[in-house]
Amino acid sequence: MYYTIYKTTNLTNDKIYIGYHSTEDLNDTYLGSGKALNQAIKRDGLENFTKEILYIFPTKEEALDKEAELVNESFVASRANYNLKIGGEGGWDHTWNSEKRFEAIRKSFKEGRSIGWNLTDEQRSKIGKSSFKGKKHSIESRKKIGDSQRLNPELVEQRIEDFNNIEKKYGYISRLAKQWQISHTSVRRFLKQNQLV
Repeated sequence: MYYTIYKTTNLTNDKIYIGYHSTEDLNDTYLGSGKALNQAIKRDGLENFTKEILYIFPTKEEALDKEAELVNESFVASRANYNLKIGGEGGWDHTWNSEKRFEAIRKSFKEGRSIGWNLTDEQRSKIGKSSFKGKKHSIESRKKIGDSQRLNPELVEQRIEDFNNIEKKYGYISRLAKQWQISHTSVRRFLKQNQLV
């Protein structure tokens, strides 16, 4: 088993993600599991990301120590990367343990889903009364929404090629999900939408 520290780079904007990964194959397709990173991969396309192994360690502990050294508070605070929490720990505690980071994320959101975070009950009830419930989008707005959710045609072609080249035996959906950095459900939806199954 190899215990690695890797760097994934978005070639469209040079933003990076540094993480820890244990693997038996140093050439695997794993790019990272960070939420911000995976959103960027979905948006910009897998072909616009590269991975470089920075360090290989004999133990998990040594690798996590190095990750903690590299992915520190000042690194996480920078907008030049996709890391949301300091390294060396794993897990999701960054969403509630770091008040400074939480505040920075909250300030970075524009109006939308996050609008209710600081509202009083009275303000929330007013918003509830003016909701979209019972209304319909126009044909033009539905088209815009649909167009914004379409995948890059080159990414679609690459995924179809990956599907055609993979052996269709037990677990192939999981292997595609890992390779494409999306969920199993998204893989199934993609295959159905493109009439591959």
